[in-house]
Amino acid sequence: MKYLLAIMISAIPTICQAGYIVKNAVITELANTNWNSDSFTVGVNGGEGVCADSTITFKTTAAGDIGTFNRAFSTALLAIEMGQSVSIYNYQGNGCHDAAYIRIDSPVTSYQVGDKGPAGGVVFYVTNNGTRGLEASQYILGPSAWGCSNAKNNTLSSIGEGKNNTLQIIELCGSNNIAAAANLYQFGGYSDWYLPSLDELLELKNSNVGGCFSRESNLWSSSALRDTVIDAAYAQINLRGTFLTAQTTLSELHYACPIRSF
Repeated sequence: MKYLLAIMISAIPTICQAGYIVKNAVITELANTNWNSDSFTVGVNGGEGVCADSTITFKTTAAGDIGTFNRAFSTALLAIEMGQSVSIYNYQGNGCHDAAYIRIDSPVTSYQVGDKGPAGGVVFYVTNNGTRGLEASQYILGPSAWGCSNAKNNTLSSIGEGKNNTLQIIELCGSNNIAAAANLYQFGGYSDWYLPSLDELLELKNSNVGGCFSRESNLWSSSALRDTVIDAAYAQINLRGTFLTAQTTLSELHYACPIRSF
């Protein structure tokens, strides 16, 4: 089930025409910078503008009045709590050290495990009150070999590593493998799918949302055995209807269940 989280945002003060220094950015940290709290900083991830992926400072002198300054601080806290993207404005120029105002960009959709995801996949993992997470395709790709031994020490197993694993396999092993197939997959208007890491694949299995695990095909993860002479990677092997984690040689022909983050 999905919920729209509508946030009431105060109107931009009419001090002067504001110009954005970053938009569509996610605030990752918030800190006061001195004892009397007449300034604070936010760290932002992503976004568009001169202050994308940077630390931005808010000052009472830049805001023009304490009310505007306090609203900016409160909005930053709210944006972090809800995981919503923001636009940040500077009334005085385009620098990152005299910001004055934050606007939460728009209401966001909150997902639960089992929901249909933004790209039409099935949601199997959520964070940030359901505004961030992972969705899996309901279609499988393959079969194909995993990749090559050159990439096995460049892969990790935890949630969040699947995308980088996929890119490492393609970079070191070329395009004739299951990681490349997942990377080329397009569905629901999105082309940012990838081969899940071991823990991402396990999370998908344990979520009991079906999808790829409703089929009888063996499924590759993008995680290989590291620092070993054995050229093998982790897969979910279907044994009479039960999926078990196994280490299989890289040349085995298994399938992919593409996933993407949102």
